[in-house]
Amino acid sequence: MGFESSVSFAETATRIDPLSKSQRPSAKSPTTSGPTSPTSVSNTTVSMERRMPSPSVSSQRVISDQLETNGELVCDYDSSPSTLYSLLEASNWELAVTRAKTHPNEVRTWVVRRDKGTKDIRWKLLPIHAAVIFQSPKHVVETILDKYPAAIQRKDDQGMIPLHLAFRHKKADEDLLQFLLIHHPKGVHKQDSRGRTPLELGRDGIFSAKFMSLYTSTCVALSSHSFSVDAASVATKEYETNLQKTNAEYELQINRLTSIYEERIAMIEQTNQIKLDQQKQEARNEKDALVNVHHEEMQALHHVVTSQNSASNSNRQDKLNVEIQQLQSEVNRFKNESKRLNTKMKSNNAFSLDFKEQILALSQDQTKLQTLVERQQEELEAAQSMRTQLLRTLLQQEELDAPNLAKSSHEIQHLMKAINTRIDTVADKVTDGDDIDGAQNGDKYQEYVQAKHIEDDEISA
Repeated sequence: MGFESSVSFAETATRIDPLSKSQRPSAKSPTTSGPTSPTSVSNTTVSMERRMPSPSVSSQRVISDQLETNGELVCDYDSSPSTLYSLLEASNWELAVTRAKTHPNEVRTWVVRRDKGTKDIRWKLLPIHAAVIFQSPKHVVETILDKYPAAIQRKDDQGMIPLHLAFRHKKADEDLLQFLLIHHPKGVHKQDSRGRTPLELGRDGIFSAKFMSLYTSTCVALSSHSFSVDAASVATKEYETNLQKTNAEYELQINRLTSIYEERIAMIEQTNQIKLDQQKQEARNEKDALVNVHHEEMQALHHVVTSQNSASNSNRQDKLNVEIQQLQSEVNRFKNESKRLNTKMKSNNAFSLDFKEQILALSQDQTKLQTLVERQQEELEAAQSMRTQLLRTLLQQEELDAPNLAKSSHEIQHLMKAINTRIDTVADKVTDGDDIDGAQNGDKYQEYVQAKHIEDDEISA
């Protein structure tokens, strides 16, 4: 139903073309019939230059006579092309429509390009031809034909009418093809300079069944009798009547299918609603059953917990009393231990103060010893300096003094070792006496003082 299917003209060309095969041209390779670019002047010029064959001198005379007879005008493309043609070539459709309405003389003006050497016509186009070649919208073509209806029958330099050019350049625009076909139905059998009909130029096109039906009806009407304007209108009316019937049948079928599918959808929705209600009821029943089971389990658990609590409360109280007594005894023991540790801490603090004083005294003694050593070192350096100055005059005396100095240095080192040994001994005794009572610490301190006096005496000696 309807016109949604598409049919290729190549499949039906021999079926609907009333011409026999003997009347068609033998050459199958198409030639360029005009400019193919809607926007580029240079591309248009190159395309026009390739159009073959060029008309002879006799054909040029015929063209000139036709121009004079039809009251049409001519302009040269290279020197003074019409403004309407330039707008169409630049794809400026709105300005082209305005120009066609305000300057109708340009609608009937041929744009011709001649060879610069021989002045032969290379190509010629009316604005209607240019509008189709440059892929203009349908309303541009309608405006041009409204101002010059006879242009739909005019042939360009290749013998092509606008219907030829539409099949060649705008086969995808079925609205334009239908418009040209209705306004010039005899054009279906018009042949170009190579003997080709418009249908042969659209063999590779794919069109809807609607347009195919119109084209077929037109060809059948032309092949059965001499076609006139009335016959064309009758064919168009028949086509429109058939189209209305087809559309009415299509609408009836659509309505019938719509009602069927709506009934099915309603039945499916009703069935789904029933199933949904059943599932909801089953879910509610299952929920109620689970709630009841949970309530019973909670009651049983509460009964068990209550019975266990009443039985174990008495035993738990006795155990808690025993534990409280044990904790109380532990607290008392920790208190006594804390008192003992506090006493011991105080004793250790006192000992620590005494030990700090002894360490301070030892530090002072060590400082004095260091001062003495530094002073001795300075004296040695002074003596060394004096020996250097008197090396030449007191060489023998220096040899005698060197053993004495060495002996004195050796004695000082021996004394330092003895002092360090005694300091280490006193420090060890102090460290080992952490747990000894205060009386013993006092004796050790007296020993340290006596040792210190002895050291001072030895150092003085």
